[in-house]
Amino acid sequence: MVPSPKKLLSEGEMEQFFYDLAVLNAAKSIDASFYENQGADISSLIYKKYGVDSLLLAQNISYYAAQPEKCTDTLPCRDTPKAGR
Repeated sequence: MVPSPKKLLSEGEMEQFFYDLAVLNAAKSIDASFYENQGADISSLIYKKYGVDSLLLAQNISYYAAQPEKCTDTLPCRDTPKAGR
């Protein structure tokens, strides 16, 4: 069993984290120079918003990946398709 991280993000926060990350990465892929000229680092922006660092994020991902029953439909650790899809 994977221990709970020091700061456990809720399922909703994890979902929102991955959503924000996807949106920012998509925006950066359209115009990377804008982010570079602004000195914006996507990882730092996301970590600051959720009050985590890369280690805490990795611990949260490991925690939820070890307990797929706690994952919502949108978390990456969910690999079972819903009926009717």
